[in-house]
Amino acid sequence: MRTIKFFFAVAIATVAKAQWGGGGASAGQRLTVGNGQTQHKGVADGYSYEIWLDNTGGSGSMTLGSGATFKAEWNASVNRGNFLARRGLDFGSQKKATDYSYIGLDYTATYRQTGSASGNSRLCVYGWFQNRGVQGVPLVEYYIIEDWVDWVSDAQGRMVTIDGAQYKIFQMDHTGPTINGGSETFKQYFSVRQQKRTSGHITVSDHFKEWAKQGWGIGNLYEVALNAEGWQSSGIADVTKLDVYTTQKGSNPAPTSTGTVPSSSAGGSTANGKKFTVGNGQNQHKGVNDGFSYEIWLDNTGGNGSMTLGSGATFKAEWNAAVNRGNFLARRGLDFGSQKKATDYDYIGLDYAATYKQTASASGNSRLCVYGWFQNRGLNGVPLVEYYIIEDWVDWVPDAQGKMVTIDGAQYKIFQMDHTGPTINGGSETFKQYFSVRQQKRTSGHITVSDHFKEWAKQGWGIGNLYEVALNAEGWQSSGVADVTLLDVYTTPKGSSPATSAAPRTTTRTTTRTKSLPTNYNKCSARITAQGYKCCSDPNCVVYYTDEDGTWGVENNDWCGCGVEQCSSKITSQGYKCCSDPNCVVFYTDDDGKWGVENNDWCGCGF
Repeated sequence: MRTIKFFFAVAIATVAKAQWGGGGASAGQRLTVGNGQTQHKGVADGYSYEIWLDNTGGSGSMTLGSGATFKAEWNASVNRGNFLARRGLDFGSQKKATDYSYIGLDYTATYRQTGSASGNSRLCVYGWFQNRGVQGVPLVEYYIIEDWVDWVSDAQGRMVTIDGAQYKIFQMDHTGPTINGGSETFKQYFSVRQQKRTSGHITVSDHFKEWAKQGWGIGNLYEVALNAEGWQSSGIADVTKLDVYTTQKGSNPAPTSTGTVPSSSAGGSTANGKKFTVGNGQNQHKGVNDGFSYEIWLDNTGGNGSMTLGSGATFKAEWNAAVNRGNFLARRGLDFGSQKKATDYDYIGLDYAATYKQTASASGNSRLCVYGWFQNRGLNGVPLVEYYIIEDWVDWVPDAQGKMVTIDGAQYKIFQMDHTGPTINGGSETFKQYFSVRQQKRTSGHITVSDHFKEWAKQGWGIGNLYEVALNAEGWQSSGVADVTLLDVYTTPKGSSPATSAAPRTTTRTTTRTKSLPTNYNKCSARITAQGYKCCSDPNCVVYYTDEDGTWGVENNDWCGCGVEQCSSKITSQGYKCCSDPNCVVFYTDDDGKWGVENNDWCGCGF
């Protein structure tokens, strides 16, 4: 007999497993579970991924593709065998799910169940609504089920029409592990499509709104992911197209006189070029854009400030908080979701370049630093920690008794302090602050963040689960500006040679050669034209905006691809260069483009 209890009680346990795979993965990498390895989880290409297998037996794999695509294969046709693989966007539980005006998901998959031990499987959109700090709403695990084999969840509910299709919506109560840690009773919200399919468009936000219309409590959105799951079954799900986005596609850019046109690029909740302001009662903005988190905050003691988002993780912050107890910060980086200990990441790097200066002070100060938290929920004997790696400062920097260490060839003084105040958990408590203060100030360079974590651990300092890694500009009773023109946070070392790279690229030589491009060759990015946009007709077009898809211009009040590209922007967006030789040898071809090798490193070799 199939029961709801069996299917969900095991599937929910994905968030409670303590055994994790390595750090961040990359496109083309194959992650496997089985033989004691139960889980891998991380972020690649700006999209979250997770593969999980219950410890009851079986095996499975997940191969990451470009963007959010993936291929999952599983063999869990054993008693209580359970497997899942999913990819999507993390929203960080920053605001209510219904506060997002639009969330869309497009997908195409080949999905089939190949074996079963009285089991089943399904393809669905999946996520959570968190209720911390939100009154009167439950913790919720949600499902929008598109296809299934042998069995699907069902209960008393009602039919609704979304995206022109009929869905049955209903809710259930369930007790088990949650994303908060531990076990509790929570709600499960369902939308089950009445006509099964394996490709199409889903207006995810319309499901959230429909659930809210029924009076169901809606909390803060944690994630939106496409999930392939099998219970006592074997199967395959090859997701060849997957995109999650918060701006409707096909929207024309609004006319602008500033030279900055916001892009409708997927992968974030805010358009690049957007300027956030704080002051006059507005003290915070927070979210995710281009796969990187952002926050701007101002104390309610007075002053004002702004944060303008650039492409990738870049930003510009300006503040005027030269008042008594005035405090301002702006930061961008990567959210790691407190999924595993900071020292369990083999490598975390951060590259940055900034113009930073303090323009005024009321006996105040400012600093430029890497910032984040270590959470300690579910961990015994480790404290809650706020950490700082301080690179530059004006007028004052924290100091205490500590020791000098060498990291990235530079001297840092490391020490810790106790502090009482608000935390990321909500409320106020006493927690630890860990510091690494660079002895030679600078405003650009590379930081091996993971080496700081390891050095702190060597001192016997407790290390919890990593919440975030961000570059932070902060002012206390001061005014200033920080223009961050380069910022990248990553979990695989850059510059790995083809022989030792973690990415599973082969170096099988082909005889294919690219043709030499004339100097006036006006070919724009294929990633732009693939979205239905044209190349700009003017070879001297003005670049209004640059992102991972390429360089963008505007003609006839619509986007166009602007500029000559010598290789795929999907390659250069990963930090690789175009090959200098126009007749380079193509060693490898994948979804990102054609790859050559120069100076023992990968480069883009034509189109």
